[in-house]
Amino acid sequence: MRKRQPTEQGVTELMDKAYECLDSYDAKGALEIGKKLKSMQYSGGFEIMALAYADDDQKDKAIECLEEGVKTCPDLWILWQMLGNYRSDQDEFDKAMACYDKAAACPNGDTSSVNLNRAVCLCRQGLNEKALNTLQSVTSEKWGIKRESVRVGCLVELRRFDEAIRRGEELTKEIGASEGLADKYLSRTFSWLARAFLEGKKDKEKARAAVESALERDKGNESALATLREVNNLPADDKDKLIWIMVEGQWPAPLRIGGEEECPGFLTDYWVVASTPREAFEFAREVERRDVRASLKISKHKVRQRESWQKLRGVYSRTGYVFFPEKELGKTGK
Repeated sequence: MRKRQPTEQGVTELMDKAYECLDSYDAKGALEIGKKLKSMQYSGGFEIMALAYADDDQKDKAIECLEEGVKTCPDLWILWQMLGNYRSDQDEFDKAMACYDKAAACPNGDTSSVNLNRAVCLCRQGLNEKALNTLQSVTSEKWGIKRESVRVGCLVELRRFDEAIRRGEELTKEIGASEGLADKYLSRTFSWLARAFLEGKKDKEKARAAVESALERDKGNESALATLREVNNLPADDKDKLIWIMVEGQWPAPLRIGGEEECPGFLTDYWVVASTPREAFEFAREVERRDVRASLKISKHKVRQRESWQKLRGVYSRTGYVFFPEKELGKTGK
């Protein structure tokens, strides 16, 4: 199988198209392109397929795909790193670290990128001092924003709140004009700042503002959602349930849907601890983008018993957006 060579005719266009699909939440379209690349005996197919599976919440399939990839292309560092990242996501830390070792040993690998992800894995294990030491090996400024975001997280976990706030505020100012450059890492930085303000300074207003900034950049940031529940501090009682709600809304900016530019409808869903679906909807509106809140309405809902650890009312998780043509607005709940 050929390794990824971005200059190969036709392949660059397919890779670009696949990433466009991923950016527009079209995991199915990206997966089809990934399979086509794989059928062309092109290593980038494994990369795209794994990303598509992961975006579709199928991490097991992403791991399975990458395991095949590293067997086929054992000296391709990016596949080893991705496999390590998804292993880390599944709390398989020893396996993840072994993958990073493999990635670092590959020829022409990006050792700064590998060490950055190794540091993230160490953070997830609570080994924050080791993570800080590992970050010293992330010397490429290509990864400077992500490196400093991880550093802020380590400092918060070590309860070095003043340093975390100083570094976090410097970082958010540095990349404030670079919207989209590293949205998820910027989101994580804001969520770390929220925790530092709440736990270190007892400043709920600054914590709430940081949470909102975090969710603007990554709607699924569960750390930010957890901090918001703590800021609101609304204890659940016997009448509160775990409620799944699907919400319909209208996107505020044109997207290409079915070959035409339009402001499409979208569906997204939430898991919320609340007493009624209407109350769950109000919690959901609080964490949704401001420019779509007026268009939101409940499409479907289900009620379940909440788990014992779900002690506070509020949103616990949310999914990405599924877009549909504007003309279908209002029909999704039927």
